[in-house]
Amino acid sequence: MSSEYKRQETLAKVGPLIKHTLEHGYVIIPNAFSKTEIEEAKQELRRLSEQPAPGPASSGGRNAFEGYRTNRIYALLNKSRVFDKFPLHPDVLALNDYFLDDGFLMTAFHSIDIRPNEDAQSLHHDDQYIKIPRPHPPYGTAIMIALDEYTETNGSTVIIPGSHKWDSERQPDRSEAVPVVMPAGSIVYFLGTLWHGGGQNRSDRGRQALTVQYCMSWMRQLENQTLAVDWEKLEEIPPRLVEMMGYKVGNPFLGTSTRTSAMSSRIASMALRARAAPTMLRSGTAPRFQQPTLLNRLYSSAADDFPPPPLLQKLKGDLKTAMRAKDANRLSVLRNIMSANLNASKTAAPIKTDVQLVALMRKIAKGAEDAAAEARAAGRQDLVDKEAAQIAILDEYMQGSGVATLGQAELKAAVEAAVKEVKAAGVEGKSIFGDVMKNLNAALQGKDVDKKSLAELVKQATSSRVLSSEALPPPQLIVTHGVRDFILTLFRQAAEHLQKSISGHFNNMTRVNISGGSSFEDQIGYCRAVVLDDGWITVAGTTGYNYATGEISSDVAEQAEQTLLNIDKALREAGSCMGDVVRVHYILPDRNDFQATWPVLKKWFGDVRPAATMFQAVLMKDEMKIEIEVTARKGCSKK
Repeated sequence: MSSEYKRQETLAKVGPLIKHTLEHGYVIIPNAFSKTEIEEAKQELRRLSEQPAPGPASSGGRNAFEGYRTNRIYALLNKSRVFDKFPLHPDVLALNDYFLDDGFLMTAFHSIDIRPNEDAQSLHHDDQYIKIPRPHPPYGTAIMIALDEYTETNGSTVIIPGSHKWDSERQPDRSEAVPVVMPAGSIVYFLGTLWHGGGQNRSDRGRQALTVQYCMSWMRQLENQTLAVDWEKLEEIPPRLVEMMGYKVGNPFLGTSTRTSAMSSRIASMALRARAAPTMLRSGTAPRFQQPTLLNRLYSSAADDFPPPPLLQKLKGDLKTAMRAKDANRLSVLRNIMSANLNASKTAAPIKTDVQLVALMRKIAKGAEDAAAEARAAGRQDLVDKEAAQIAILDEYMQGSGVATLGQAELKAAVEAAVKEVKAAGVEGKSIFGDVMKNLNAALQGKDVDKKSLAELVKQATSSRVLSSEALPPPQLIVTHGVRDFILTLFRQAAEHLQKSISGHFNNMTRVNISGGSSFEDQIGYCRAVVLDDGWITVAGTTGYNYATGEISSDVAEQAEQTLLNIDKALREAGSCMGDVVRVHYILPDRNDFQATWPVLKKWFGDVRPAATMFQAVLMKDEMKIEIEVTARKGCSKK
């Protein structure tokens, strides 16, 4: 069937739905699923949520965007066959046939349970990570399936109709958003370019939904479906859904593999069965292929090719013990390790040694530390305690692993010895770094080493710009001792005079500290701004948190706006204003995001024109996309 014929057929089936979506960016499909199907899904989610550690966000989100009072269960296809029917609704597939390309993929599938008193999610559009100027065609679509009735007060999805047509400079206002109201079992379908967000739940009950997101066949999926779903479960999943997970070659040859393996043969066999399967029924039920009488396991993971690390065997035993004891924290830690190990086993770098396993645990512990810091900033002490308990368990395993972990001092000593050895062998120039790293990798075999810190130490030690005092030539005296002593005396007297002048000036000067309301100020020991009585005001580096709610948007332009609102508040408390700003520093982790903030910066500083510099640097948290610090002088506003 040609793509044009398929498009015309789609128009005939769902023409009114397409027309509404083209005009408004969304469409509601009422009563798409029966009460029985909805109730079955809710019961299954209840069962999953009662299991120990059903997912990383199953008892509250990890950040403001996920929602601290919102429960999510990810990778539903790996957990139950009850949910298979929901991504395959015929009207949704027909709409995707129109808006997306042939072979479109499923990029994410999870549940969302917005609990009472949850705050509104920041407004966003799902393709905001695609750095192409708007307006542009949608590269993805999404559906929300209401398991509970969507009302104006229970956290229903809010949308801005028509916002899919906006350009890149047009930013949303919360007053423009309207709630989606629909009965349980209904679907709201919207384009990836539509501004939307989760609503505030002002009711006394949770609001449950399923969300499925789709993308073009050539895009990378948000959830890596080939890793998120165990391969042995593929035979149980409808073939159409398996193809949408990514197990299909897209036009003209996307995802091609010339490797002949048991796994590729297995997928090819499933594809043949998919072609033989009956056409999907219009009722929305998913086609199933006939299971063979004898089903052999046709693949083996890379983990089968070598003995597992001894530490991994211990962890597997502890997992069974933790399940019997219902030790939720230990279960969560062990399942995270097992999941990461399984993912690694499907790559070219599987975990084969205890050293690699300890490095993996160190990485997981670092993630838990970051999550604890974020929860602390949001005032969620329960989540802080949970992460701290899991960090303690990881430390217990790392310390009892028998793997020697080298600290910074030991690493530095090893680097210095290796550099000396390589230089003694006559190696100089650019090749010295590689030779030192090669020697260290051999010398540190079997020890737990932070490779990033090691590389940085080697870089510092081998850089031509870093010279030891031994390498510097002795100073050349070009004056007599009498003249030298006279000059040194003059400098000493001048320095003492300058010090007294500066000290007297500042001792007579008063200062006022201004707080911005961030919890970090007490934790770290700083304030939002310092005001001196000579009119100078220094505002600390400020980020886009709403300090009243603890929320931060995922959009860099929205973060810039909130950041400048925070700075403006501090300046006004100091008796100043944004018009007094004379110097601005913009700090972004990704310099490519800077242009997206220009309309916001122009709005605030277009008439002021302060001196400005943009830096690219890693910020304290991954969710922070911009930090701004300013210097101002009272009364110098541009007239």
